[in-house]
Amino acid sequence: MADMHTRTSTELFTYWDRIRGAEAGPLRSDIAPGEIRHALPDIFILEASGGDPVFRLAGTRVCSLFDRELRGLPFSALWPAGQREEPVSIAAGVMQYGVPTLLNLSGVLQDGRNLRLEMLLLPVRSAGRTYDRLLGSLSPEMPANEVCDKPLRSLRFERSRIVGLPASSSIPGQVAFGGSHAPDTDDDRASRRRSAIAALLKRAHVL
Repeated sequence: MADMHTRTSTELFTYWDRIRGAEAGPLRSDIAPGEIRHALPDIFILEASGGDPVFRLAGTRVCSLFDRELRGLPFSALWPAGQREEPVSIAAGVMQYGVPTLLNLSGVLQDGRNLRLEMLLLPVRSAGRTYDRLLGSLSPEMPANEVCDKPLRSLRFERSRIVGLPASSSIPGQVAFGGSHAPDTDDDRASRRRSAIAALLKRAHVL
C-alpha cells in the first residue's frame, strides 16, 4: 500500500485484506497468529467498551514503547490528557463503520529522539456483522537497523485516513441511523456508507 511507510503496516494490512474475503473485516476466529508471527511484537487487539476501546492484548514492542503492560488499559491511556478525543473517536468509528484506517503519529523518546510512527486500525467481527474488535499495529518509521529501545515521553496524533476500502463494501448492519425503516436498497446502503465515511474523515481532519 502506497500510503503505508512501515513493513509491519503493509504486512498486517495485506494479511487482514486476504482473510476478510468480501466482508468489511474478518472473523476474529479466522486470525491465525502464526501467519503474521514476524509482526506480532508490533500488533495489538482492542475490544469495544463503550466509547473507549480496551486493549485485550499488545505485543512486546508496543508495550515497550510505553514502558508498561497495556492489556486491560483503555485506548485513551496512550494519549496525553487533552489530546485523547480525536484518536479514541477514530478507533470507535473504525469499529462502528467497519473501515480500515491509518494514523500518523509523532513522539519524543525519553532520550530526546524524535520518532514518527504509524498506527493501523483494522475492523474485526465476533460473529455475523458485529464489528467489536480492532486488529492494530504500531510501528516506528525508522530504518530497520535502528532499535527503538527507549520509552516514549509523549505521543501526538497528527492525521488519519481510510485505506484500502473496496468500492463494493457496505456499512455493517449494526450501525444505527435512527428509527424504523423499510428494507434497504442498494442505493440506501451506498448513500449511508458515503455519509458515514465522510463523517469519519471529517472527524479525522482529512476533509
